[in-house]
Amino acid sequence: MMAPKFPHKPPTPPLLDRIFDYVAYHAQKKPAQDALVMDNVRYNYQELSHKIDDIARGLLAHGIKKGDRVATLSPPHPDFFLTFLAAASVGAIWIGLNPRYKINEYRYLLEDSGISFIFTFSRFGNREFLPELEQLKREFPAIKEIVILDEINVQGETSYLSKFIQHGKGVNNTALRMARESVDKMDPAAIIYTSGTTGAPKGTMISHRGLCVVFRNQISYWGTTPLRMLNFLPINHIGSLGDAACFSLIAGGTQFMMEKFDPEKSMQIMQDEKITLWAGVPTTFQMCLALNNFSEFDLSHIQLIAFGGASPSRELVDKLLFLQVPFSNTYGQTETTSTVTYVAPTFDLEEVTGTIGKSVPEYEVRIMDKSGQEADIGETGEIQVRGTFVMLGYWNRPEATAEAFTPEGWLHTGDSGQKLPNGNFKYIGRIKEMFKSGGYNIYPLEIEAIIEKHPDIEAAVVVSVADELYGETGVAFVQAVNGRVINIDHLSRHCSDLLANYKIPKRFIVLDELPVLPIGKFDRKLLKKQAKNLIPH
Repeated sequence: MMAPKFPHKPPTPPLLDRIFDYVAYHAQKKPAQDALVMDNVRYNYQELSHKIDDIARGLLAHGIKKGDRVATLSPPHPDFFLTFLAAASVGAIWIGLNPRYKINEYRYLLEDSGISFIFTFSRFGNREFLPELEQLKREFPAIKEIVILDEINVQGETSYLSKFIQHGKGVNNTALRMARESVDKMDPAAIIYTSGTTGAPKGTMISHRGLCVVFRNQISYWGTTPLRMLNFLPINHIGSLGDAACFSLIAGGTQFMMEKFDPEKSMQIMQDEKITLWAGVPTTFQMCLALNNFSEFDLSHIQLIAFGGASPSRELVDKLLFLQVPFSNTYGQTETTSTVTYVAPTFDLEEVTGTIGKSVPEYEVRIMDKSGQEADIGETGEIQVRGTFVMLGYWNRPEATAEAFTPEGWLHTGDSGQKLPNGNFKYIGRIKEMFKSGGYNIYPLEIEAIIEKHPDIEAAVVVSVADELYGETGVAFVQAVNGRVINIDHLSRHCSDLLANYKIPKRFIVLDELPVLPIGKFDRKLLKKQAKNLIPH
């Protein structure tokens, strides 16, 4: 058996002001190295720089100004990151649109954010996007243009990427430079939507400084030499934009994108492309390990296994010990621009499965009890974070932003945890009802609002139950309108029409009457207990 090995850390680049500054930095340092790869599409750093300039000129030629919102509807594909970097480089605020969303979800985001420009693929899987987007363009006159990223013959109010880039040829170097010089390090680079207590998604504004600080620091924990990693996460998720794409860019690594996660294909890429950092949510590791031919893949180039989104089980880690590489575990959220605590690469299995590690030295992380005092060692309280890297606030929601921070600038994460005697933090759970399924944040109130749109539903409560594969899954308790009979198949189709599939409860349970507390609120604790007893383990 080979001896355990620790990853070879790459040199840490300087802290630059804007996320797009790292494109020029690495284009000068390593122009011929691959930066973005997917199947037969490969961009080295020099090509990446040129392509981003072309798209940025196109945006300026179409009247995009600093502060305008530019969206990309795409799976994890190199074009998503190209359009993000180009938009951010001219001061626009980028928004990722998940191709799994339904049209009503796009409608909400358009109305809330005021998106004025959309890049899109014409189709994903069997779904055609152009008819839906052209309908939305008619509903939202603020949308200046829809640009198709894949070159196909279509009719309608859309243009090809090549035509769009050609239109930008008239923008000179001075205009491009002036637009970029106007971008400040504390300007928002992206809006990432995440639901809150109202159930309606809120736009989390992420700054250039936040992206640069957080994912530069990540090199100290996740850096490998060379850095070669997969990105299969949805582009509207901080994990895709930040932990994979921005991290790989800042580190000068190579990012291999997959339009959707496929266990066998990911293993094939890891073997063929000599992936050095195997990162993902625990569910994706379980799915890979479950392959009948898993043992046939050569994974000898892996230097580090890193978990995000949820802590791994001891059983999962035990199955990966044969690789003889260290493990890392993390904690963070969208509002903190992702990771704020790390288990540094280790072979200590208790630490990687039972803690979320220590905070990055320059970050401020504390545990506060219900009385507003800092909790004692080992005492459970709310995890709070402070620093210039945290979100700028929620888009167009000053009251929600004010509620998210203490007067001293500490961010309320809404998560509970403990600080242990050895300095590590332990994650306890969500203070409110949000849960994670397969790495996705699931917000019950959002789902309940959709269920209650069904004419036969009087009320709904969604709770989570443990699931071996996904970590947690949703169970919906529903109460019928008087005199109505609930058809579960119809209700499931109703949800499927209005929600991304990962949000749909895995089981619906009909009750004559939902239990309530004396103050009139639904008794979620009782329903969660009932769900646990009803679902076989």
